[in-house]
Amino acid sequence: MYEVIKIKAKGLYNTRDLGGIATEDGKEIVRGKLIRSGKLFKLPKKSRRTLAALGISKVVDLRVPIERQTRPDTHIASSENVWLPVTTTPTDMPMSAKTMLKTMKREGDRLRDEYGMNVDAYMTDVYRAILFTEEQQKRLRQVLRIIIEDDGCVVWHCSSGKDRSGICSMLVESLLGVGEEDIYKDYLISARFLKRRFLLNRIGIAILPAKRRVKAILLGLMTLKKIYLQTVIEEIKSRYGSVIGYCKAVLGITDDDITTLREKYLTKPVK
Repeated sequence: MYEVIKIKAKGLYNTRDLGGIATEDGKEIVRGKLIRSGKLFKLPKKSRRTLAALGISKVVDLRVPIERQTRPDTHIASSENVWLPVTTTPTDMPMSAKTMLKTMKREGDRLRDEYGMNVDAYMTDVYRAILFTEEQQKRLRQVLRIIIEDDGCVVWHCSSGKDRSGICSMLVESLLGVGEEDIYKDYLISARFLKRRFLLNRIGIAILPAKRRVKAILLGLMTLKKIYLQTVIEEIKSRYGSVIGYCKAVLGITDDDITTLREKYLTKPVK
């Protein structure tokens, strides 16, 4: 497993460089080119300078409308912001400020009625919706195309940097030839980086005047378990043979695209 390159700056959440992750053919991901993150909201000047110094060319925002409205991205010098919203519920239901409370209440009812209050099953279906519904696949396809075609440093982010960003990272790492166990290790690092933040959020949810099932949904959205990602990867393999097979069949990735990705983002490790 690689040494995690966490980008430390005030206001950054779960921001890290994928550089250094080893592939199964003995190479590693180039540093300073592929960055996953949580929200980029109200970043002070020093943090903006830290990110600008990385040469960021594209910032891909995976959040739904209400997340962008309440916590808009801070602009990073010389970068282009691309909005590709990915749902955070098992059904493809875009949320706005006006509909968020209704959405959470509806999802709380679904948690009770369809999942028997099984939050793990609910969250697994969140992941399934991202990977197996047409509208979300369109967004994933666009994210990969940006990474394939861009010549600078690409950042993709959601609010916490664990679920939507984690799925995008899993796809990129798979295409680059990273082993499955290392993909899980990278995915689970988010739990460590977000531990303090989520502790504070859980305290806030505990005193929130809402029904238990609504609170369960909110807590579920802050939970990170290997089984969420593992379940969808196993389903991908059962349907398409491998994650690369899924990317080819569903996301339109070609062998030439994979060659381009590996030439651009892989290097021999320095001994």
